Amino acid sequence: MEFFFGFYEKINEAVIKRCHELYGDTLPKEVTERLEVEWAVLEERDWAVTLRALTEVKRICNDKGGRFFISGPLESSFIAYLLGISHIDPLPPHYLCPECKHNEFPKDPPALCGPDLPDRLCSVCRTPMLKSGYDIQMEFLFPDRIWPYTEIHCEGSCLSVICRALRDTLGFIPVSKPEYGMLAFEFPGEDTPLINLYENISLEQESLLCSITGVDPSVIQPDGGQIDSLRIELAAEIKRRRPLIDPILSSAPINCIEDIIHIIGLDLSMMTWESSGEKLLRELMFAPKDTVSSRDDVFNKLVRHGMGRDKAYTIASAVRKGRCLHGEHRRWQEWEKEMHEIGIPDWYTESMKEVHYLPPRAKCVACAIRAYKDAWIKKHYPEAFS
Repeated sequence: MEFFFGFYEKINEAVIKRCHELYGDTLPKEVTERLEVEWAVLEERDWAVTLRALTEVKRICNDKGGRFFISGPLESSFIAYLLGISHIDPLPPHYLCPECKHNEFPKDPPALCGPDLPDRLCSVCRTPMLKSGYDIQMEFLFPDRIWPYTEIHCEGSCLSVICRALRDTLGFIPVSKPEYGMLAFEFPGEDTPLINLYENISLEQESLLCSITGVDPSVIQPDGGQIDSLRIELAAEIKRRRPLIDPILSSAPINCIEDIIHIIGLDLSMMTWESSGEKLLRELMFAPKDTVSSRDDVFNKLVRHGMGRDKAYTIASAVRKGRCLHGEHRRWQEWEKEMHEIGIPDWYTESMKEVHYLPPRAKCVACAIRAYKDAWIKKHYPEAFS
């Protein structure tokens, strides 16, 4: 384990350095509080092995010019985002200035995710501010409820090198699971960290587009203000990625980034709805961003209406696992009464009783970001797709 000696100290230095690069010398409380919560979680469950493996994956992919992304609990981690392991900023919607580092976290943001915030000039130096944050926090609020597993999706050119690094350098034990189209690695220990490794063809297609157009998708920032100009390309790209999504797209207008996130969430959970998706489609008389489409939607909505985080998590977890189906959970009547008292609409609680399963918001956000970036390239470089 000498390979991990001092690892937390090294990544803590990297995290703090990146924080100051983004937010300046004085870090906002939203950043410091999130870091405090996450460090407590990561150290208590000893995620050093997994984090070390992911930093090695990042190094290998950077050296070979390959691409990768992860899914699992760390996808919603702010620390993983600062380290460049996750591509999703999980903080609440906020502004940050790329020049003077001034930042603003609206107390009552006019959008559910950063890219949908109105454009704003920095009040200090008048530079157009960046808009960030997807409000993903549930995983790291409850340190005793996270199991250390991670999925790594990478280009085929990096696969063998990553396998060797996991096995020979880091001491992971290969577990063959060819029937699932992946390579699994377990680390010996009490909590048995698990990594599933996949070759992802779409990442190779992304690299090809980058070489054809000269545009690195990582520099494309989703922006709700660009939705109107990308509507056709977005619909086509979402259909390409999610072939069974057409009924939802036919009923759901895309007006902002949050709509894309929810539409993808609806697609991921549609076949698990009690009414074979029929009631789900009826919910689209509301804006997609208002629907129940991920487990974090329930949690965030309850918290925004004033419910305590522990109870909100308990309800959200029960709903996303289908334990509230038909209102049969032993505490449903109590919960429904409390939700009514804090102003949760009846149609929303009725929807919660239809759910067999809800995906994590981080997964929906990741899919939405990739769809947006490909749609942007398709709009500005159509010749690359001919």
